[in-house]
Amino acid sequence: MERVKALINTLQEQAQQNAGPSVLLATLQQIQLELTGGVISTRQLGTSKVAVVMPSHSRFMPPVQQTTDIIKQ
Repeated sequence: MERVKALINTLQEQAQQNAGPSVLLATLQQIQLELTGGVISTRQLGTSKVAVVMPSHSRFMPPVQQTTDIIKQ
């Protein structure tokens, strides 16, 4: 817990010195690593299952071209 307190103090000093967002974020990530024991879980939204519905090709086939040629007998 001493490491977390030291990082919090570092973060406060950085904020007072108007450090950039990337510096503050790096310190925050170090605090998060300390608090989670080095394991950061990522949350996934939604599901990994996907369903795909395809239309039947017979309903969506292009129209057949009709010929106007008359076959002479």
